[in-house]
Amino acid sequence: MHPPHEQRRRDLWVPPGPLPEVSGYAAALAPFGLELTNHDDSAGVAVPVPGHMVFAQLTLTHFAAEAGFLFNVPVAKCHNLSCTTLCTKNLQGLVLSPQRHMCGVQQEDEHIAAEDLARLTDSGLSLHEERFCHKHADLLVAVRQTQVPRLCVVDGMVGRDGTAFNEGRNYPLGWTLIGVNEVHVDAVATYLFGLDPESTPYLRVAAARGLGTNRVRDIEVVDLATGTTLDARALAAHRHDPPLMPVARYEGGYYRRFRADGSVVPWALDHVNRQRQADGLPPISPT
Repeated sequence: MHPPHEQRRRDLWVPPGPLPEVSGYAAALAPFGLELTNHDDSAGVAVPVPGHMVFAQLTLTHFAAEAGFLFNVPVAKCHNLSCTTLCTKNLQGLVLSPQRHMCGVQQEDEHIAAEDLARLTDSGLSLHEERFCHKHADLLVAVRQTQVPRLCVVDGMVGRDGTAFNEGRNYPLGWTLIGVNEVHVDAVATYLFGLDPESTPYLRVAAARGLGTNRVRDIEVVDLATGTTLDARALAAHRHDPPLMPVARYEGGYYRRFRADGSVVPWALDHVNRQRQADGLPPISPT
């Protein structure tokens, strides 16, 4: 048995060279005359974000903004901040630096005091986490503004829980999801992880902003092998049990981002609780 997240040792691995070569991607693409590109070395295209909440515009690499077709192919895994990192978060790779680094405090956040970013909003999330979710929603709007045809393909043959970094385990899942709407594909993938997409913060925000639904019962899922639409029972049969759980750091260990009742626990709980203590409020429990 694996020890619980809170007790596991954190192992770090540094690739012994450029990641494209170490990973084998460069060698796999070479026979087809293809190569990987560093998007930060490419020309940028400023794309306006109508109805934005954080980014009035985003600078996307011209390889994506001016492409004939965009294939979005994430690997199914969890993430300490976004909970699930799938089609939506994978689009961050199309944004040029420094706007790409949406997890941290960016120039767009610097007008907000640090203590305010750590305070919970009416959503039950810290303002930092809430803005992160809106950054992803702004990104979806920007990508759709380009009008480049898109296809999402989630590689769920093997999924990973944990933080999306060094902390986590791999699980055989045995499915691939294909769809056009990033929110719908992410919602179904999150559900198949064993999690609740209606409680997953970035999917809640995306749905509230009209970018798609996070209610799996409202999304048609077709088994391409048979051509049949999966009803609720058939889709539930593919859910992982126990759930692939995203975790985040907490007091030197890790805590689960979802409680046993399915409710979400705020990200960066140490920062949130320190601010709550300063405000004379009780701490948030991770359980």
